[in-house]
Amino acid sequence: MKTESTVRQEHILKAAIRRFSHFGIQKTTLTEVADDLSMTKQSLHYYFPDKQSLIAAVEEKITSDYIDGITEQINDALSTEEALLRLVDVRKQFFEKYFMLAEQVRKAEVRISDKSVEEVKQKLTDRESFLLSKLFQKGIERGELRQVDTVKTAGLLLDTLVAFTYCISEKKGLPEKEDFEAIYQKQRDVMHLFYNGLKS
Repeated sequence: MKTESTVRQEHILKAAIRRFSHFGIQKTTLTEVADDLSMTKQSLHYYFPDKQSLIAAVEEKITSDYIDGITEQINDALSTEEALLRLVDVRKQFFEKYFMLAEQVRKAEVRISDKSVEEVKQKLTDRESFLLSKLFQKGIERGELRQVDTVKTAGLLLDTLVAFTYCISEKKGLPEKEDFEAIYQKQRDVMHLFYNGLKS
């Protein structure tokens, strides 16, 4: 059962994500987040002493939700190929939803001195790599996939997916819905190629 403090923190994070997404991280103040929740800035400081800690908590929340999402989808899949395609589905959902937030951080429009944000990114990479490596190992054990270095293969696949992210990130102007759809379809095609190359 969640404590009152945990529930309040979740409400603050949701409000911060809404405001960051709409107005940008740089332009958002803690006072505005507090006002959205009809609470005082002093009360907000009890949970998040400064903006850096709130930004780090937002990234931690999004990362945690993403990891939960892909873990559930991968575990529910009946084959490695289905799991890989579900991974792309979850990535698309989160990429579209949080694209602007991620871009602000990536392009250093938001100055982040707090090392915890980098730690969150590394945790995401490590967790995603672990899940994929485990998925490939299960495929090998049930005879679906040929013998491969699962850790190396997981890293290669993630690097490929990240490269697609940069394709849309480097596009001039805001990406349109069609841009997301085109990248999504290419990622699905790559997953089919990866799977066919790994089949036993």
